[in-house]
Amino acid sequence: MKGIQFFTLFFLFISMAVAAQRDSVYVIYKGSVVYNESLQEIDSISFVNTVNIPVAAFMAKDERFTLFNEALQVTGWADRINQTPLEDSTFNPAADTRPLMTHTVLEERPKARKTGFTILAVSDSTLARFKECPACPDGVRNLQDLEKVARYFYSRTFNKDADALTDYTDKKHYLNRFIAYHCFDRIMAASRFIKDYDTPHQLPQYDMFEYLEPLLEQSLVEVQLDRDCSLPNSRLGLLNSMGDTSKAVLFTAYVDKPAGGIAKNGYYHEISAPLLFTEALVADLSSKRLRMDIASFFPELVTNNMRGNNPTAVAGVQGKTHAYLLPNNYIEGISLSGSTRMAYLGACAAYEDYQGDEFYFRGPYDITLKTPHIPPGTYELRMGYQPTVYRGLVLFYVDGMQVGDTVNLSLLADNPSIGWELPGSNPTDLDGLKNDSLLHTRGYMKGPASFYCFGHWYGYNADNARLSRQNLRKIIGTFTFTEFKPHTLRIQCVLSRSSDTQLAMDYLEFVPVQLLETEGID
Repeated sequence: MKGIQFFTLFFLFISMAVAAQRDSVYVIYKGSVVYNESLQEIDSISFVNTVNIPVAAFMAKDERFTLFNEALQVTGWADRINQTPLEDSTFNPAADTRPLMTHTVLEERPKARKTGFTILAVSDSTLARFKECPACPDGVRNLQDLEKVARYFYSRTFNKDADALTDYTDKKHYLNRFIAYHCFDRIMAASRFIKDYDTPHQLPQYDMFEYLEPLLEQSLVEVQLDRDCSLPNSRLGLLNSMGDTSKAVLFTAYVDKPAGGIAKNGYYHEISAPLLFTEALVADLSSKRLRMDIASFFPELVTNNMRGNNPTAVAGVQGKTHAYLLPNNYIEGISLSGSTRMAYLGACAAYEDYQGDEFYFRGPYDITLKTPHIPPGTYELRMGYQPTVYRGLVLFYVDGMQVGDTVNLSLLADNPSIGWELPGSNPTDLDGLKNDSLLHTRGYMKGPASFYCFGHWYGYNADNARLSRQNLRKIIGTFTFTEFKPHTLRIQCVLSRSSDTQLAMDYLEFVPVQLLETEGID
């Protein structure tokens, strides 16, 4: 930004001074002449503030992506990205006057409610080399070729529901779907796809996954951190690998554009191949455990630089450690009763949380959250949480329907009604698998073995969450979903044994029932 301001001011000074003396205009940037033209050849001089150019408009000037930009334009997505306001003008940070609390650091209030986008772009040269589509075996070189590719894959994924459509701006048009699957309604630097969530809580022998909703409805993008993969830029995540790194789409080195975040409503990143939502991907997603950090559901957190801003999870350092008091209407995907206080606690060494962060609710809470789109299938739905005496008795509702009776979230894992045993402590069940079966029949599971509280605050001293009596997964129930769509989970506190009722929500798991017998301890 400083460079642009210097360029603009110096351009004004030099152009006026030189024009008056030599009938020519010189533009000097950082000591070099970058433009020189006779006044006779110039009709007018305009000064453009490039700082506020939207990301799609900025990318339109990038000659690497002429074909992708053309498709972005004709489908109408460029207009939507360029015309969306930079932030919610109705949000008033001064309106929230509630007292702040301390969670190793004093809470902060969000200063704005920004909106934005991220685009995964495929270059002209990459499209020309893409020959994996039978409908376009010689590569993609123009818009008609790109439409052939989109039609080939998306007509199969969506059962030929748009064969007759000719309007590119129709969201069901195959080319529209192709572009929408490359775009996200959240601002993400390349490291915010998964890398920045790989905090020291995560044990390095286990892979980690994120599931993101693109602008294409009824879809997900999988991002995998494969610990054993050494492909270029794989630390930023493998996209839609389906368990095979050779099939993964990768980030190239050309990411975080425009440099310095000049386009205030987002970034674009180059990827190694077209990102495709295929029948095979739907089948793959439907056949694996989907563990989703609850913070990943909501674009507001990453767009407003709350999620992922402390990847080393430093604790207790104001300015590095972050906890945010959120107004009840700040996150579109969460609705709360008026008595519920909502805070987002960013990654912190003090917590025994997946990826180190959690949502923290207080008061006689009543919370309804909207999940991402979930593939069709029959799943066991679980919630990861940390039990303490403050949690209270709750009722669960899924898609508006009550599930079971009240559940006491205050009970520690070793309470006799739950029955947790420390793995290795029972000589007849050293690996704890028999105890796992007992817990499962009672509606619980131990925490995963893939993360731990590395800061050992608040009595979290276990080597991993599986070995902690302060970490549980509550099995909410088994559900059959017939459509690829989002769902709602409501948690209503109906009774508390403490005057300070709290709930710490960490992650959800959707586990296909066919995996229950073979699922690992991670």
